[in-house]
Amino acid sequence: MAEIIKEKSGEIPFGELDIRQRDIWLGMGYKGHTPPEEVLEYLEHLEKEAQAVTRARYCFRVYRNEKSGTVCREGQFTKAASTDAAAQCSSEKGAPDEGSEWDVIQVGGVRLHPGEVILPIAAEAEYECIFTASSGMEFHRWLKDAGASGDIMRQFTADCIGSEIAEAAARYAADRLTESVSDRGWTIGNSYSPGYCGWNVTEQRKMFSLLPEEPCGITLNDSCLMTPVKSVSGIIPVGPGVVKKRYSCAVCPRKDCFKKLRLKRKEQ
Repeated sequence: MAEIIKEKSGEIPFGELDIRQRDIWLGMGYKGHTPPEEVLEYLEHLEKEAQAVTRARYCFRVYRNEKSGTVCREGQFTKAASTDAAAQCSSEKGAPDEGSEWDVIQVGGVRLHPGEVILPIAAEAEYECIFTASSGMEFHRWLKDAGASGDIMRQFTADCIGSEIAEAAARYAADRLTESVSDRGWTIGNSYSPGYCGWNVTEQRKMFSLLPEEPCGITLNDSCLMTPVKSVSGIIPVGPGVVKKRYSCAVCPRKDCFKKLRLKRKEQ
């Protein structure tokens, strides 16, 4: 069995979640504007309800990246001087073939194909953190009840709140990871999730095989979607010299990415 370098999990006190109100507003369609007073009051009311039922959790394991470096299309591994060099290599060689030798990272004996956007960043790191974070099954049931209520405003607002709780839980996990590896002088990069940047969501099943059974109480359906729905899974590059760079949304060719559209809204 592959060596687990670091492992941590737990419940997150609601008061320690970095809930970003402006991101909730953004999800509700307020592009850089403060919602009307009546909307803010309604939002505050629902947030109190959400707080009462939220049992956010996180879980992560850190493994050695068994293919640390950058893989070129011919299948030859080379150490890249920077992610820029890796991206240039990818650009010159064209898009990867699924299952080809050059487009993988290997963690805990599991081969992952994160796609041409994520690969140059993840492949450089000596270690990878596999993580999950969730708003919890209790919140999931509350959200489901909101959907069954027939109140569209309640359902929509509760959904936006849940998305931010899940993102806040993921940020909490990243903070705990930073604390966990700082004694080794390591740093962490940004997180990347299946379903984004061309990474096939079905690879979540591979990632979950590297974590305890039902991490954070999360299960996967046949389509590899998570329950509770307000959950996040992903990978975070870890190790000496790892730096957080801006997400490559500006150069990514995808036009249907939620996070890319969200970033554009923030910049407007």
